[in-house]
Amino acid sequence: MPKSFRYTAFVSYAHEDEAFATWLHRRLERFVIPRTLRRATGARRLGAFFRDRDELASGGSLSERIIAALRNSEHLVVVCSAASARSPWVNREIEMFAEVRSLDGILLVVADSVPAGGIPLPNVLRSAGELLAADARAGSDGRERAFLKIVAGLLDVPLDAIVQRARVRRRRQRLLMGSCALALLVGSAATWWLVDTASREAAARRQQAGVFVSAFVNDLQARVAEYETVGTLDADLEKALEFFATLPPDELDEATLHDYRTALLGIGMVRIRQGKPQQALEVFNRALELSQSLVDRDAEDPEHWYDLAVHTYYIGEAYWEMQEFPAATARIVESLQYAERAAALAPENFAYQIEVVYGLNNIGAVRTRSRDYTGAVEALERSVARIRDLREGHPEYEVDLLNQEVEAVSWLAEIAQARREYAAAFERHEREVSLRKRLIELTDNPHHVGRLSDALGYMAQSLMATGEAERAVAVLNEQLATAQRALDTDPENAFFRERLLIGQAVLANALYDNGDVMAARDALDAAEAGMQSMLTNDEQATAIQRDLAYVASTRAYFALESDAAAAHEIANTAMTTMTKELDRVRIDPILLNYYVRCAIVLAAAERRLGRTTSELVADAYLLMDGQLEPESSSTSASRVLLLHALGRSPEAIPIAQNLADSGFDAVMYRKLLGILAPTGS
Repeated sequence: MPKSFRYTAFVSYAHEDEAFATWLHRRLERFVIPRTLRRATGARRLGAFFRDRDELASGGSLSERIIAALRNSEHLVVVCSAASARSPWVNREIEMFAEVRSLDGILLVVADSVPAGGIPLPNVLRSAGELLAADARAGSDGRERAFLKIVAGLLDVPLDAIVQRARVRRRRQRLLMGSCALALLVGSAATWWLVDTASREAAARRQQAGVFVSAFVNDLQARVAEYETVGTLDADLEKALEFFATLPPDELDEATLHDYRTALLGIGMVRIRQGKPQQALEVFNRALELSQSLVDRDAEDPEHWYDLAVHTYYIGEAYWEMQEFPAATARIVESLQYAERAAALAPENFAYQIEVVYGLNNIGAVRTRSRDYTGAVEALERSVARIRDLREGHPEYEVDLLNQEVEAVSWLAEIAQARREYAAAFERHEREVSLRKRLIELTDNPHHVGRLSDALGYMAQSLMATGEAERAVAVLNEQLATAQRALDTDPENAFFRERLLIGQAVLANALYDNGDVMAARDALDAAEAGMQSMLTNDEQATAIQRDLAYVASTRAYFALESDAAAAHEIANTAMTTMTKELDRVRIDPILLNYYVRCAIVLAAAERRLGRTTSELVADAYLLMDGQLEPESSSTSASRVLLLHALGRSPEAIPIAQNLADSGFDAVMYRKLLGILAPTGS
């Protein structure tokens, strides 16, 4: 694989085919190139492969990284099935790849679960002509031969050159696996390792261990893929770990260490998906030790430092899953240091240089979530500066650099908003919008159109927070036009449709605050009708339930001035529905925000009707107090309003003053404050 490509191939698949894609991905990364072919390839292994659920190394949102991965992949391997044929995402990945490479780099493999018959091709490939196709179905090539066909395509060699050598290697592995399996049955893995040690030379031990690990990992990876579905292999995974613990790293060659580490990482990822981050952490730490041992052997090899950076990041991911943010931050910072070492050793290697940018953006993300805004801003500004430097020497990677720059700027905008630094927030929102428009110009990619829609929505939120409802309406109209543009490219895309409808509901709120009541009601009615239609079809059901909660709180707010009794009824019904939803799923900050918003409108309606504040309002305050980000403007405003509703106005006054001093002046906040706050407070 040319050095300019970070990945040998991108594996594109529908999530219905995840088990097969996982098996294929593992086999590809594990495959050892036959010795007789290594002279032509210059490598022992095929290289790295990108599969979206497995690629954890860093760099902003997953969708952005998919685009970067496609640009940095030499080949595209498409898993063909009925699900992938109709998947808009698989088709889009093929289109993106064809833009930057060509159809010649695409390899097809039919999943073994596809019924007998023709090959279900994605729509964009049906008129593409001849492409290399492997068929893993039992009545055709079968899994093993299909896999070898893909390998031959990646290496650009005749299939027979791979098949004959694979047969020889399998015979050797089966012989060794038989003896080793017997040893594992009659005693521990340590017993096998120690048998007849005195009569073996160190080189022979290393060779035997290497072949055993290679064969063992081949089997284990296939079983791990199955385990992710059926969850029955815990005991076998533990046996594997016991065996690996007996292998002294200093007696293993580099290839065996790579196999060992690959198996550990695979097990760790399963543990993460199981919801067992502590067990994953133990396995990741062991993999990290192996990466460190390779660095110790040759500290001048940048690839070793790069691997160390990636595996340190896995540990940070495990800590993140355990909600141990200081530990997660420490590991992500450490990962960046290793990436910087790789970049320093190979300054001409763009993959190492951009990994540093990924690391800086990751630090910005984790510190933002930990509310260490000063540290986050420092990392993100370093990222932007490094991107500027890389841009001068690597104009051919402008899209990759723009992808990372826009992520850094987006985080900076979020931080400015959280700090109530509205002037800086607007400046960064405008910069993000400009960058996303530039990405659309360069790629014509619907994903970037969708992200532009999001950026415009966040800008509108900042405008609404400062009371600029008229400007917010203008930005939201642009946001809706952008969301519609994304949907027009893929009319069946439920996510794009949901994005459009929630934007329409937010526009309704802005129109109402700007005094255009009729247009506001029409927009809200249209949004609700669209959401109900999606819910009937079970599209984006969880997200639509949240969006309908926003619609309900907005409708109650609209009724508040003209019909307090109707507002009370709407808000009370919505609160009951949302309480059930909060009990049903893990607390979602978005749904909780809508719940609190509805509770405030309920309290205002009760005040208008002269009723006692209900327990639902008190419950909302307690729930908000433990879950929502305390420094944000919206949380502070909600706190002020609920404290007034609960008769605790003295506590609310200093918070309200801080909000006013920061420039927060949302129209909805002012209206509700006029109802809930005692005169003169």
